[in-house]
Amino acid sequence: MALEGIRHFRRELDLTRGVYHLPYLAGFLFILIFSLYPIGAVLVQSFRDRRGFTLKYYQTFFQDPYYYTIIFNSLKVAFCTAAIALTLGTLFAVLVYKTDLPVKKLLQAGVLLPMITPGYIVALVYVYLFGRNGLITCRLLGLEPNIY
Repeated sequence: MALEGIRHFRRELDLTRGVYHLPYLAGFLFILIFSLYPIGAVLVQSFRDRRGFTLKYYQTFFQDPYYYTIIFNSLKVAFCTAAIALTLGTLFAVLVYKTDLPVKKLLQAGVLLPMITPGYIVALVYVYLFGRNGLITCRLLGLEPNIY
């Protein structure tokens, strides 16, 4: 009985268990520092003036009808995009996982395209701009693509 209590106490003092959480802590701190801090700083500055606390920027924003149009258009685009994505995603999921289509494997592979495509396009842009006959390399900088 006493031996069981010692093992439990030893498990509670095991400091190596916390080491496994260090990458999560590092990721959390990275997000906190580089994402939330700038947003918070901008938010705090929006309430400040040379004389101190003010709401004049928000008053100006909400009094101008131009900004209402911008907010309304943004919400319209967001709602329509979400509705279309939800409809197409649900349809696609039902087609792939609830039916026996002959192109089922092709559709499952097609799901990966939105994740792969951005990196591929960026690589192509760099080749077109900075390659041997690239727009910047040859035309803008006038460099010759002679490799000998």
